[in-house]
Amino acid sequence: MQQLHTLAEKGVYFTVGVEVLFSATIQEIAKSVPSSLLLTETDNPGGYHWLTGGIGMPSIITPVVHKLSELRGWSAEETKSIVLHNFLQLVGDDVWAKRIKTRRRR
Repeated sequence: MQQLHTLAEKGVYFTVGVEVLFSATIQEIAKSVPSSLLLTETDNPGGYHWLTGGIGMPSIITPVVHKLSELRGWSAEETKSIVLHNFLQLVGDDVWAKRIKTRRRR
């Protein structure tokens, strides 16, 4: 965990993927990441397959968000909002991100 804190102090973002559904260690890490540096990911089809033998699809992000919400004591909507905010902070002035920011303000 010391490495996590050292990296967080430097502003490094952390992603939580499908392993959070299965690993107590990853769950502890997911609870420890500063909310301002937290992102989610699907781990592509290979991550889910490695863990379960099943085919990973983009929809696997839903249970990841729900598990993360449970671990952090947040609603799923709050988790989505935090992750989207962090993503937009990360990509900064990207043209695509500017369109998302504009739609969010409406």
